[in-house]
Parts: sequence; structure tokens; C-alpha cells
Amino acid sequence: MTKILPVLTLLLWATALSAQITITADDTPEFGRFLVSATDTTITELSIGEPSAQPQEWSFLELDQHSRSENTVVDPATTPGAADFPDATFTFVTADSQYAYAQVTDTALLALGGTAAVLPGFPPLTAAFDNPQLLLTAPATYGTAFNDIYRIAVTVAGSDFGVDADSVRFVRTAAIQAEVDAFGTLSVPAGTYDVLRLRTEVLTVDSISIKLFGTFFPVPGTPIVSETVSYEWWGKDGVGIVMSVDEDEEGVLSEATYLIHSSDMPVGPEAAFSAAVGAEGLTGFDNMSSGSASSFAWDFGDGTASTEVNPEHTYAQQGIYTVCLTAINSVGEDITCEEVIVALAPQAAFTSEVMDDGSVLFTDLSTNDPTGWSWDFGDGNSSDEQNPEHTYAESGTYTVCLTASNGAGSDESCEEVDVSIVSVGQADPQAAQLIIFPSPASGPARLMLKGLEGERLSLHCFDALGRQVWQQQLQSAPAVVELPAQRLSPGLYRLMARFADGQRVVTFSVQ
Repeated sequence: MTKILPVLTLLLWATALSAQITITADDTPEFGRFLVSATDTTITELSIGEPSAQPQEWSFLELDQHSRSENTVVDPATTPGAADFPDATFTFVTADSQYAYAQVTDTALLALGGTAAVLPGFPPLTAAFDNPQLLLTAPATYGTAFNDIYRIAVTVAGSDFGVDADSVRFVRTAAIQAEVDAFGTLSVPAGTYDVLRLRTEVLTVDSISIKLFGTFFPVPGTPIVSETVSYEWWGKDGVGIVMSVDEDEEGVLSEATYLIHSSDMPVGPEAAFSAAVGAEGLTGFDNMSSGSASSFAWDFGDGTASTEVNPEHTYAQQGIYTVCLTAINSVGEDITCEEVIVALAPQAAFTSEVMDDGSVLFTDLSTNDPTGWSWDFGDGNSSDEQNPEHTYAESGTYTVCLTASNGAGSDESCEEVDVSIVSVGQADPQAAQLIIFPSPASGPARLMLKGLEGERLSLHCFDALGRQVWQQQLQSAPAVVELPAQRLSPGLYRLMARFADGQRVVTFSVQ
């Protein structure tokens, strides 16, 4: 079981009576005081200092925020549980409407009880301590020590927890040994405070039992006994516990809860964030919201979302994404949106067209907008063009590799290309073939004149209405001719090649 009433540790009253720091019962928190805390669960390397009778300085301004909680101090008479806690002098109410009741006397600060979620997914229950829990004696200063034993029990109907039993009883009994072992100044995001550090050793026994046929039976595995140590920095001026650090049962620091905002009245949040795009689309988001937000809602712009404080997200495709962060607390909410540019490393790919004279036309098909190309033709030659043409001296099978790169990285693709060189004397105009690519074309296109290399011919381009829009005379036809498709209007076209033994026609389109 977790702590039943964590919100009770967020209070303080203080008065400086000497060079040391002294806390008395004179400074109770004022109604309307609004306190927001954050929790860091990765503090194993945190240094909290040693016990000392000399003033110390602590600074914890760089802690992470894995979760947040907000509490408002209210008059107990205005709360739903006022009749159950008639001795309460003030109450903390959380953002999700849980209440913690406390009493200040001339000699002590006491936790009386309140509401708490005993099990996840079930409504909070109201419970009072059998004897109030002693949080701090008054006055308190360096060297103050005290012991305490408290017990709290809650009994509910078995049906409320989906249990086939008459009722379920939860009991916690704890023995406390506490001592103020240090004092000084503590800096957290909410400000710098004069503090006393209270070290507390707690032996806790938690038990659960179910009632069947009029008798309570313990649940297997209970009672659960645990020993923990915590450190609490109590601040001045009614801000409560400025920071607390818990050790686990192995004595390793496990989490820190610290004050990030304190004001007389709740304030609305102001959403803000930054994004850092890394390799393979992994993007980290740094939440810089202010105004004590207690929860967050992220929209990553690609149909996915998160409620983490500082999430990471991997984009599957590059592009410009509109990312929105909504910061929320009990006062209201605020939303901010930013464009995040995600650049992914290219995925290299290409095609090849082999000519009879040993020339090969390579076309880059790489995705994710490469800005650089490096070709290895497999015969000791290379190129840095996007769509190069290379002529092999001999027939054979060559392993051709393309490395495509951009600012986000690079990728390599290799394919085997079979080259069979046909001598000029073997060319057969009757086997002539025209190939245009790409089609449809949006820029310059290429015309392959297979079987017509070295021939004298003329090229004629006609639009869909039969009008000639372009022509060219070739005295000795090359293997490939550049076509000015970028100068043509979108539509369907016919290209005719006329030569001594006849003509060939090919159709292509422009977009």
C-alpha cells in the first residue's frame, strides 16, 4: 500500500526566533494558499548532505518532473467532511477533490485523516486516524526529536471492490522515530527557503482482511511489513514541506517531491515546449509550461498522443508536423502549437537501363529527399550525379551500389547489373525500340533509342491534336536523347523517330 494521505505533508508554519531556524504553531497556512509540487523518480545519485549543527545550503533546481500535484488550503468548515473532523484547523484539497484534514495546536502539527484512493480504479474513501498522526512538534528547531505511533483502518463493502465477501478491511499501523538533523537554506523551482530537515524512520505494517460469515480472515500475503527512511525539508512562511526525499528498503534514494509553485491563489497554466529531433525520427519534447499545470495532453500531429510530462515520440515519415501541448490545472487550461520538422535518413533505391553498346542509364529512386549521391559502378568507376550514365568496356555482371545521404544520415543499396555489349555492325534497325522515362514526366525526360545507335534520323513530337510541338535532327543517334518535357503543357504526346528503314512511335504524358 502506498502512503494513504500524502497531501498532509505539504504544510508549515514558521517563525525565526534565533540565529537557528525555529518552527512554531504561530504560522499556520492561510486559506487560499496554492501549492504545486513535482516528483522526480530518478534520483539515485542525488546528494542530500550529512547531519550537521551548522547551517547548510541545498540547491535542487535541476530535478526532473515525472508527475505533478496541486493542493489548495481551505477552511475545513467549507468541505464535505467537516462533520467528520470537527477539530481540523485547515484542510488541503487536491485537484481531483481529495481532502486532507490537519490540526495545529500549541505543541504539534497533527494529521487527522481525510479521503484517499485505497486501491486504483475505485472511489476515494473517508477515514480518520485512530489517534492523530504527529507530523511535527512545536516549537521545532535543530535537535528536536519525537516518536509516534498511529493507526488507520477502513472497512468497506466487498461489492465495492468486486470481492465476493461481506466486507473488506484495510489497516495500517506505523511507528515513527523522527529527528531534525540539519537546517539551512533550500533552493527549489518555487524559490529559496529557510528550512529544517526532518529525518524520519518508519516501520509500517499493512494488512488486508475479508469478512465471511461474520468472521474476518487475513488475505494471503498480508500483513506486509516495511521499513523506510524519509527526509523532509520544512520551510518558513506557511509553505509547508518544501521538499521530501524517500529511501527504499535497501537504503537507496528512490524519489524526491519538491515545491515548484506557491501563491496566494491558484493561477492558470501557460503551455510551452521545445522539441529536439534525433536520428530515425526519434523526437524528444521538453515541457517548459509555467503556471503550475497538474496534467498535460500532447498531440504529435500524426494521429498519436501522450499524457507524459516530457515524452519521446518516433515519427515514421519525415515531414512538417503541427505538435500541440495542452497544460491543465484546476483553474483552466492553455494550449500552444509548434511546427516540428522531421528529417529522416534516405532509403536508397535505383533502377538501371542497359544499352547494347555497354552504356547503362541509372535512375535514382531514393526516398526521404537525399541531397547527396555516391555511385560505385562495380568496375572501379564512380559518380556523384543523381542520375548518371556509365559505359562499361566489357560484358559481364557488375555489382552497382548507390549511397544516398542527407543531413539526417545515409543509406546504401546494391544491385547486380548484367551488361551485354553488341558491336555496331550488329545493329538491326528493324528491331528499333523507343523508350521514354519517366512517364508521366514533370521535368526533363530521356528517350532511349534502342537499336538505332549511330543512325541518321529525325525526331518529331505531336500533341493530342496532332500538332507538331518539337523536332530534332540527329546525324548519328546516341543511345539516349534528352527531351525538353518541362517546356510542354500537361497532356498526352506522341514521339516519332524517322530513319532510313522506317519509323517508330512511342506515346508519353506530361504532368
